[in-house]
Amino acid sequence: MHKGVTVLALVTTLAGLGVKSQPMSREVDSDLFNLAHLMMAEAGYTDSKERRMTGSVLLNRVDSDKFPNTISECLYQKDPVQYSTVYDGGPFWMEPTEDCWKDAEDPLSQWYETGDTDLPEDVLYQSRSIQGTGTYIESDWGQYFCYG
Repeated sequence: MHKGVTVLALVTTLAGLGVKSQPMSREVDSDLFNLAHLMMAEAGYTDSKERRMTGSVLLNRVDSDKFPNTISECLYQKDPVQYSTVYDGGPFWMEPTEDCWKDAEDPLSQWYETGDTDLPEDVLYQSRSIQGTGTYIESDWGQYFCYG
């Protein structure tokens, strides 16, 4: 079971006590910030499906025993570098479009609530080249989503 379920349990408990839940934060290094910025960097000007699949790879990595246990740790992993756009001054640091924010919020909420993403849990790579142990799908935008 992934770590987001703990957050959901806490929010559910607080709601039961009459405490209102806060909207997802766009603050630096929040899960939403990181997912929206990744979507912008890797698939910002594609379509919603492509952005959501890109985000699903990151969420699947968090749930995998092959990668670190949080969104931040997976995204900023250095040994080996998983997302070079974080370190090369690339588009990760651009402000996401409103579509990217929305496309990050929906699957993140789904993941917190159910542990599910838009891709099978063993799809752990997304790139312009084939990686991992085989291709799940090649997108209309030329990205390969591959099994880990």
